[in-house]
Amino acid sequence: MSVRWKGFAKLVRSEPSLLIRNGEFCDSALRAERVTRDEALGAVRSAGGRQVEDATFVILESDGTMSVGLKGAR
Repeated sequence: MSVRWKGFAKLVRSEPSLLIRNGEFCDSALRAERVTRDEALGAVRSAGGRQVEDATFVILESDGTMSVGLKGAR
């Protein structure tokens, strides 16, 4: 989809946001994206982790999905 006005494009498009880094919540990003710790932890659990410390990263993607990297996963 093409948008002619840059100001409007900035409103409707979002950049990926880092929610968990090296097993720790990024609280400012969680607040900015209006995501709860439970939602981010749910993504870790869905990926096979048990607790926040199991995650290397959790990224909130532009489409609203969460990408998870677990420690020790290849």
